[in-house]
Amino acid sequence: MRMRLDALHRYTARLPQVEVPRNIDYDTFLGFDTPSAMILGAVYGIVGALSYYRANLPEGTHTVLTGGWAGEISKLIDFEATVDPELVSRGLNRIITYNEHK
Repeated sequence: MRMRLDALHRYTARLPQVEVPRNIDYDTFLGFDTPSAMILGAVYGIVGALSYYRANLPEGTHTVLTGGWAGEISKLIDFEATVDPELVSRGLNRIITYNEHK
């Protein structure tokens, strides 16, 4: 989310820097002003990309969403996914633990 919004601001002439709120109204698909349109565009861009890739994966593929926005995004996708916002941290910890006991 943050990278998408930063890129919109940084690589366009007039789009503002938008902070990512945690209380987004997902009942509307289109924004009512520039910041809300940017935020909803970023959110639904992620949802669309996930849906596209999921539709092209073999049936039975297990999907895991990770990161700070995983819980929010999981509410908007139309397929089942496991939410694990700490997956990367737990994986890095496992690597450290493994290497300590070598």
